[in-house]
Amino acid sequence: MKNKFFILFLVFLVVFFSSDLYAQRKEKSSTKAFFLSIILPGLGERYVQSKGIRDYLLISEIIMWSGYIGFKTYSNWLKEDYINFAVNHAKINKNGKSAQYYVDIGNFNNIYDYNHIKRIQRDFNVLYPVDSDYFWEWDSRENRKKFEKLRIRCDTYKNRKIFFISGAILNRLISGIEAVYLLRKREKSLNKTHISVEYTKSKIAFKLNYLF
Repeated sequence: MKNKFFILFLVFLVVFFSSDLYAQRKEKSSTKAFFLSIILPGLGERYVQSKGIRDYLLISEIIMWSGYIGFKTYSNWLKEDYINFAVNHAKINKNGKSAQYYVDIGNFNNIYDYNHIKRIQRDFNVLYPVDSDYFWEWDSRENRKKFEKLRIRCDTYKNRKIFFISGAILNRLISGIEAVYLLRKREKSLNKTHISVEYTKSKIAFKLNYLF
């Protein structure tokens, strides 16, 4: 009678551990793990139930996006500053102007000097009409140089934000590769585990085998 209860107990243990191992062995997609990491670094590691460097990837993600937003915001402030500076000191009309227009007004004291040089260079396609929309004339050479420094500084910060976008992309690729690696490592480990019950008249054995 005792042996029957013991056998039932062993069967219960086998079923319990086997179901747990089956749940762990339940097939997970490496493609899904990779693309989850592309969506959000660390999400793929969570999907494969392995921590890895998930926390560091999430911290890196926060740093990258914080840097991007910070640099973008600051470059927008600088752009607003240099445009308003040109309105006050070069009498420009800021509506509908291209980036090249601001480059040009930073290099020439007025529209007449600009058009004169372009005519000499026979570059007639880039001449500005002398009217209220495109007219400019700096009140001093120093203010033109100050404007140009502000514009260049703005472009510098604008370009630096690309570094953070590149970092965010790299962060996702690292997370995706790690998630796939951890999934394969986990599956390899689970496949080495085997549970069995051996029963004969002389012995009852409950075995949990791990293959190295």
